[in-house]
Amino acid sequence: MAEQNAIEVDSLGVRFRRSRRGRRSIKSMFADPKHRTPKDEFWALRDVSFTVRPGESIGVVGRNGQGKSTLLKLVAGVLLPDEGSVRVNGGVAPLIEITGGFVGDLTVRENVKLTSGLHGMSKAEVAERYDEIIDFSELHDSQDTPYRHLSNGMKVRLAFAVVSRLDHPILLVDEVLAVGDKAFREKC
Repeated sequence: MAEQNAIEVDSLGVRFRRSRRGRRSIKSMFADPKHRTPKDEFWALRDVSFTVRPGESIGVVGRNGQGKSTLLKLVAGVLLPDEGSVRVNGGVAPLIEITGGFVGDLTVRENVKLTSGLHGMSKAEVAERYDEIIDFSELHDSQDTPYRHLSNGMKVRLAFAVVSRLDHPILLVDEVLAVGDKAFREKC
């Protein structure tokens, strides 16, 4: 039996509006795709296809505005495609935006518990993995500090530490790790 791919992307496409003015009509939503792209819409990605095998790592390289983060959001299921399909065989742990799920007024300790829970960890799993998360993030002295008082690098370390302790086999990482210091990037 052939091994199942971890990620399969087939003819993927997504489009956005340049401005928020005006609305799409119901008729335009159900019209033939060839005839339904108004002037203020553009395709951020179109006809993208690839597969990723289990255990394989890939990188997506390009200039700003070329759809790298959009592609990751489509694979993570945060965005829905306008055409094509994405199939992910296994859980996905996205580390796309550093503030996702973290609350500024809560402490590091409270945020670890909240965010881990939002990602599906039980209270027992959070308690079991809490020390590993703090060790990996190197935030021992900041556990009772409000999240909003952390530097961007500290926020990234905390987010990566939480996401890397999830049971999901597929980790999606955007350029957020560029914020961390060199030693932490190498550790990640």
